[in-house]
Formats: sequence, C-alpha cells, structure tokens
Amino acid sequence: MSDWARHLPLSNRPRRDESAVTGDRSAATAAVLTALADVLTARPDLLMADTARADVTVDRALRIALTRMRWSRWQRLLAVVGVVDAPSDELAALDTTALPEVLRVEAAARTASERPTSVQALSEIVVVALDIAARHTVPLTVDPHDLGAVALDLALRVPTERRAVITARAMRAVDGGWQVGAGRPLYATSAGIVLFLAGREGIPDELPEPQPRPRRPRDDEDEDDYEA
Repeated sequence: MSDWARHLPLSNRPRRDESAVTGDRSAATAAVLTALADVLTARPDLLMADTARADVTVDRALRIALTRMRWSRWQRLLAVVGVVDAPSDELAALDTTALPEVLRVEAAARTASERPTSVQALSEIVVVALDIAARHTVPLTVDPHDLGAVALDLALRVPTERRAVITARAMRAVDGGWQVGAGRPLYATSAGIVLFLAGREGIPDELPEPQPRPRRPRDDEDEDDYEA
C-alpha cells in the first residue's frame, strides 16, 4: 500500500498553514443530512425508490446509514465481515414519513455536539446521498473537497477487486482537485469516484483532462501585454 498511498486524496497538496484544519466532519455531515431531508420532504416518493444496492430502498438505506453513523470501530469491523448490516431496533420501528425529520434532528445533534464526527460517519451518509442523486436525478450535491476526504476513507478499506483498480489507475477528480490511486490518470467526477469506491457503481466514465486555467497577470505586469 505504501507505493500508492502517497497518491491518495489530499496527500500531495501544497504546503501551507493548516493550524485551523480539523478532523471533525460535523459541519459537512450536518449539511448532507439537511440536504437529504429537504429533498425527501419535497419528494417523499423517493423514500420507497430503489438504490444501487439490490433490494434496498432509499428508506432502508437511510435507516442503515443512520445506524452505522453511530457505530463504534468494533461494530464497523463486524459490518466489514458481514456480521452486522441492519438498522437498529429504534430506527427500524420509525414510520417512513418521519425519516426527513429524523435527518434534521441528526443534523442538529451533529452541529451542537462537542463530540467530533468521524470521516467514516460522513462517508455513510454521503454514499446514500450520491446514490439517490445519481439514480433519481435529484439536485443533491456534496462539496467536492468533502468528497475527497470520503474517497480517502473508502480507498483505505476497499475490497481487493476495487483496490486493484486504484493501484493501476490514478482517479483524478475534475471538480475537486484531488486524486486517489496510482498509475495512469483517469479523470472523473468526484461523485463518480466515490460511488465506485463504495461499490455502488462501476468504474466511472472517463472525462477529458481539464485544461489549466489561464495565468493571471501580476500586479506589476501590463495587462495589455497579457495573453490568455
């Protein structure tokens, strides 16, 4: 892993003052939860729609995600080996129509809590949000830089078949300024890369390499001499 780990998201950014950087993903998680609540309030029919997981509706996917967001590391390990993958009794008992409000309550709790939210918890709800957006064409977006953190989290624990892909290809987010993997570049959207790493979609569609932005003139340069 050491050979390609240096190509993971955010690992090769330019050096700068990062004293304000935190591993707490509470704000990002709350934003995704709130966006999901707004979409499902406007489109309650989506709750019974399908997801990329066979026989798993949006309703069930949300209950599982909300459960897993509160898990300990030990519970996450059990899930990896297939021992646990079901909503908690509390969430399983909820009426479907209550889910948008539950998402808002969870968002408020994440914002108010002094306990940090892990990137693993952010990953759980982000994957569901992107799944819904991709399959049902709803206006639900996530900050591409937050998706970089999610991609890194997922890349560190992908199964063998997907790990082989990111060992051979460097998936570069055209809208996020980060990449995951090594090898020949494959340019794709941030959402497409995350859905692939999460096992919700196949290898993302390859996009053209982004063109570099024109160099902006320095203050001491004559703007008339500047060529884009």
